Amino acid sequence: MSEKSNIIATAPFTVLCSAGVVAFETPQNLLVFVIWAISIALKLRHDRNRQSPARTLGNAVILLTLMFAVIAAAALAPIKRIDAVCEQTIQLPRLSMTASELSEYCLLHRDRMPLRIHLPQGGLAKAETITFSSVNLSLRQFIAEVEQQTGCHHRFSGCGNAYSILYGSAYNFGLSFSPDANSGYRWE
Repeated sequence: MSEKSNIIATAPFTVLCSAGVVAFETPQNLLVFVIWAISIALKLRHDRNRQSPARTLGNAVILLTLMFAVIAAAALAPIKRIDAVCEQTIQLPRLSMTASELSEYCLLHRDRMPLRIHLPQGGLAKAETITFSSVNLSLRQFIAEVEQQTGCHHRFSGCGNAYSILYGSAYNFGLSFSPDANSGYRWE
């Protein structure tokens, strides 16, 4: 087998493994990466005896570049879970609500919300009454208006096991607002 066909034969395996790394959730994606790394290390060790060290190093660089190109493309892909939920529309009962009314509404009407929303019961930094631009707005607009008027910061809470490079983090524990700016993961 020629040196050129040697790297070509390994490239589909690298692409397949990199697809697993980006699509599977933690910790399965780490397991796929470890299997790939061990397989490639063994292959390169075997090739080292049959070709020059420079050629073996070149093959390793090509395979690493291919793996990380797929990972980078997945990390930049615009199909993240949180982006999708932020585009969903929520319906509010009226344009102006106190923070406690809004908190109670979000708690009692979870079926109308794309996820659980938690607001602080007291101690809002700016406004006690929040006035929205519309009763139908996207979650992204809702977040922006609550932050702007209350001084609170949002965070999405989720389990790290549901994270994948392609789809991003999960939000299975909901959306929380807090007066503390360092309260966790922030969507921008």
